[in-house]
Amino acid sequence: MVIDVQNSRLVTVVHARTPLSPAIDTWHNGFHELADAFLADGLTKAGVAAEDVETVSRTAVFVVEGLLTHPLPDAQRRAIFELISRPR
Repeated sequence: MVIDVQNSRLVTVVHARTPLSPAIDTWHNGFHELADAFLADGLTKAGVAAEDVETVSRTAVFVVEGLLTHPLPDAQRRAIFELISRPR
């Protein structure tokens, strides 16, 4: 995953404007729903227990957003992705 200043700024701006703009709030919520659905499908296929899929999926989305706004060295970022993608 390439993390750059533009991605970081986009996430920051969207989060700052979500409470102020119904259109941005709708887009942001839709993004999360779509990301959660894609991740849930992948996690289910990867063998994550059904009762954990929603929590793991949401955690993954928040982790990605966090990594976009607070970049880490590649090795640390990879370790985080590997940890949250392990079957439970």
